[in-house]
Amino acid sequence: MFVGDISLRQWVSQAFPYQLTNVVDSSIQKELNDDIQDASKPPENFSILNTCLASIIDLALLCSSAAPDERIPMSDVVVKLNKIKSNYSSMVAVPGIA
Repeated sequence: MFVGDISLRQWVSQAFPYQLTNVVDSSIQKELNDDIQDASKPPENFSILNTCLASIIDLALLCSSAAPDERIPMSDVVVKLNKIKSNYSSMVAVPGIA
C-alpha cells in the first residue's frame, strides 16, 4: 500500500481527486457499486456521492497539513462540513417529498 517513506496523507493526496476509489473504504465502494446497479436509483446519485466524497477528502487534506499553521480552523471545518451536507441533501432530495 505505502511505498518508501510515503505517509497516509501523501498517499491520499496523490490519489486526489481522480483515484479516490483507491483510498475510500471498501464498504463505501460497495454501496456505490450497489447504487450503480440499482435501477430504481438515478445514475446521477453516483456522481453526486463522488462529488461529496471528493469534498470531504479535500477538507480532510486541509485539516491534516503538516504544518499546524497551514491547517484550517475547526470553526471553518464545521461550516464546510455543514455546507457539504446541505449540498448533498439538496442534490439527492426526491421531488414531492418534504
